[in-house]
Amino acid sequence: MKVTSHFIGVTLDNRLFVDLFVDLQTYLTDNNIADSVSFHNPLSTHITVYYLDKNLARSDQEKITKDLKKINKRFLNTVVKVDRVDFFRKNDKESLCFLSPSNINELVELNHFFKSNYPNKVSNNDFLFMPHISIFNIKNHSTFATHKAAFLAIINKNLKTIEEDNALRSINLYYVNSTFHPEIQIIDHLVLG
Repeated sequence: MKVTSHFIGVTLDNRLFVDLFVDLQTYLTDNNIADSVSFHNPLSTHITVYYLDKNLARSDQEKITKDLKKINKRFLNTVVKVDRVDFFRKNDKESLCFLSPSNINELVELNHFFKSNYPNKVSNNDFLFMPHISIFNIKNHSTFATHKAAFLAIINKNLKTIEEDNALRSINLYYVNSTFHPEIQIIDHLVLG
C-alpha cells in the first residue's frame, strides 16, 4: 500500500454512524445538492490523536505497537460518548463539520503522551488538540448555508442515538493513502491489550 501518512487514532464503532451518513446522503440527493459537501470515509470513523511521520521506521512501528497494547489495557473501561456537533472555520467560513465527545480529558492526555514520546515535524501537531470525528467538508458555502438548519436537524436527531452508546473500540496505528477520496485509512494492527 502506498502510504502518504500515519496517525494514532481512537477507532470508533462505525455502526453508530451509519444512519447519520445515510440520512445526510439521502437529504443531499433528495435536494439535488450532493456536490455541496464532501464526506469523510464513513467506514473509518475515528478520532485522530496524533500525526506521525510519513516514513515510520519499523522499530518505531514496533515501539508504537507495544505502547498501544499498554494504552488499550488502560483505556479498556474508558467511555467515549459522542454528543456534540460543531464546525471548523477557514477564512471566517464553516469548512468542516465534525462531531465530538464531551469527555475529552483522557484523549488530551493520550495526545500529550504521543507528543512527548514521538516528537516530529508534522505541522498538524502544532494546532491545539481538539478531539473530533470529521463528517464532511463544505464545498459550496452558499448552498450549505441555505440547508444548514436541515443538516443540523439530521445530525442532532442521529446524535440522540449515537450518544447512548460507548463509541470507543480501541486505539490504533493507522496507515493512510490520501491520494484517494475519501481518504483510505487502514489499521495495520488492531492492538487490543
